[in-house]
Amino acid sequence: MNEDLVIEVTRLGVKSDTGHVFGTMVVKSNGTEIGKFTTLERGVRFTNLKIGTYEMHHSEKRKGRKVPCLRPTNLYISSVLIHDALRDDANELEGCIAPFMDTNYKQSAKAMTELFNLLGGYDKSHKKKVTLKILSNVPGELRTAEQWIAQRKKKWQKNTQRQVTQ
Repeated sequence: MNEDLVIEVTRLGVKSDTGHVFGTMVVKSNGTEIGKFTTLERGVRFTNLKIGTYEMHHSEKRKGRKVPCLRPTNLYISSVLIHDALRDDANELEGCIAPFMDTNYKQSAKAMTELFNLLGGYDKSHKKKVTLKILSNVPGELRTAEQWIAQRKKKWQKNTQRQVTQ
């Protein structure tokens, strides 16, 4: 992982009017803050990244809009992304994290462009890697990244085994 560049996400709570989880995303270079965004996630009933450290790489969304994103390198959680929210609407997210330019939760696409600029530019072809640290869980979630990934791996292996025996 690129330890020089780190993204830290802190969940701050739930927006009472929507149920969406809001937070902050801080980008650091060698420990110094170089950028900050607000974040929104769809809500606590959706899949989400758990407290812990992840290796992410430049990618492109595979479903829906083919927009640039950051994707976990771990196969078992590779569908939980960081990408812009279509029309700044967190309801357009499934379990992903969307950055925004301000506390009005506007300009998500601009925030994603700025995030990639802070990371040295978007480059899907080279699968540039960055470290993501989730510093707090969504409200009500108690699992760590390690526990969650182990559960996802077990479920994935069970589903794969079932497909082989059918």
